[in-house]
Amino acid sequence: MPRLTSAERERAIGRLEAGDTPEAMAATFQCHISTIYRLLQRFVITGSTADAKQSSRPRVTTPRQDRHIFPSHVAHPFRTAAETAKTVIGTHQAPISRQTASRQLGFRGLRNCCPARGPVLTVRH
Repeated sequence: MPRLTSAERERAIGRLEAGDTPEAMAATFQCHISTIYRLLQRFVITGSTADAKQSSRPRVTTPRQDRHIFPSHVAHPFRTAAETAKTVIGTHQAPISRQTASRQLGFRGLRNCCPARGPVLTVRH
């Protein structure tokens, strides 16, 4: 079931203040009635229909460090993401994780790949 957009939330509050029932609003926006009741409750308490600010995990690297990961990895093409990660010191004065380095490389279009394996060729081949 899709979330209500900010415009739909504003319309729902406006129509509720105009006298429409929460049941009619739920049918109009094709959502559960509890969604409308929670929206109304949040509007009464905060005076706003905007989403609440979400807390997030602190970043380990700065944007400058993120930009540094890619050129340093490209300069050493046979280096693994784990080796690149060991060269970058994060904001907590510790090396960043392999996953962080891989994610930053992936954002810039650099994917990991394994060398092709085939039969060992001899002079006769």
